[in-house]
Amino acid sequence: MYVGVFCLILSQAMNLCSRPILFYICFVGVCFHLFIVFYEEPHLRRIFREQYEDYCRQVPRWIPRITSHRPPIT
Repeated sequence: MYVGVFCLILSQAMNLCSRPILFYICFVGVCFHLFIVFYEEPHLRRIFREQYEDYCRQVPRWIPRITSHRPPIT
């Protein structure tokens, strides 16, 4: 969801050739990152513990993978 909003604002800045929107997207990106790192991730760690740690090891925070994820064979 955060990446989608970021891409939408970036496309507006590119389409309108607007520097103020580029400054705005920098502000929004920093706010998203701080919210996720200092609130959302600690909250999810408290609730889901080891399951969330496994999820974090398998899923990148910001840039989605191009290839599909294959869980390790045990």
